[in-house]
Amino acid sequence: MALLLGCSGEEVSEGDVEPVEAVRANEHSATVVEQTLNLKVEFPDDVKLTDASVIGTQTLTLKDRVTLTKAATSNRLLLSVGLDAKVGHLRGARAIQLKDRAKVTGNVTAGTTLTKGPGVVITGTGATNVAANLTEVAWQRKAPEVSLGPITLNAEERRFLEPGTYGNLTVRSRAKLTLTTGVYVFQNVLIEAQGELSLDSRLGPVQMFAKGTFNYRGSVASLGVEMPQFIVGYLGTTAALIEAPFTGALIAPNADVRFQAALPEGHRAFILGKNVTLDADTKILPYPVNWVSLVGPTQYEGPPDNTPTYTMPRAGEHPGDLDHRRPGDRRRREWRLERRGLGKRNGWQRR
Repeated sequence: MALLLGCSGEEVSEGDVEPVEAVRANEHSATVVEQTLNLKVEFPDDVKLTDASVIGTQTLTLKDRVTLTKAATSNRLLLSVGLDAKVGHLRGARAIQLKDRAKVTGNVTAGTTLTKGPGVVITGTGATNVAANLTEVAWQRKAPEVSLGPITLNAEERRFLEPGTYGNLTVRSRAKLTLTTGVYVFQNVLIEAQGELSLDSRLGPVQMFAKGTFNYRGSVASLGVEMPQFIVGYLGTTAALIEAPFTGALIAPNADVRFQAALPEGHRAFILGKNVTLDADTKILPYPVNWVSLVGPTQYEGPPDNTPTYTMPRAGEHPGDLDHRRPGDRRRREWRLERRGLGKRNGWQRR
């Protein structure tokens, strides 16, 4: 066995020397302290999460002329819909109020009472005194505990930022910050008017966590894909304010959330907050959150009952009419499989 001479002059066997890779791994684990970031989405179990656009864990207020095509829910308290609003399915754990000329394209299910003003239209069913049982999906993310410092982009500045933990994030007017797939942690987030977040989510969602405050007046752009996967986990308790067109999911379980109209585009968003308010004339278009990429598959939904099924032939049952071309044979011979009943000879056809 080979012997090595230690610094103290003692002989050390080669077997006692730790491999370089292990030493580096130990150094990394000893120096990089990670934090755990927790998020959850809570909703009534008679609502499909993929069908929901806005969830208030306490109350939900949709003001006059709000437009919302997918489902909206309030998990514990009042759900209020303003004058001339046009919304999708409504599910309230307590009372639901529909003011004059509101239109619901879908069903309305209230935990207690349903109050309707003059001219209200409900295209589906209206049910009252239906208890709401809550369910949730939850997930965790890891990120370094130590901050790399604040990030400030001044006017006209362009910058690419790697995933990691930082201090305050400020993107000023006409500045552009590019983020990529991964987890970003900030203390306070401020995106000023005409400030841009450019997102590259081709390899997975861009996940931004804000611990202190979140205020957004800028824009979101996508690189490489039509619709960016952008998940904002707001962990603070101060109200979040969205003043400009927003694309993404804003999940703020401990804070009130307010969306302004941001006309003419409106927002393409999934929204969860403690008390959620959509200001007058706000328009929320559906935003397809890739829940599987966040929490993994939670359930399997089979195909619809009327989906046709086809049985493959057993071995030796239909040889496929596979012919081999003989020398001098100019005929073109092919084989293909067609669905049973659509082709010749019980589903197999030669031409």
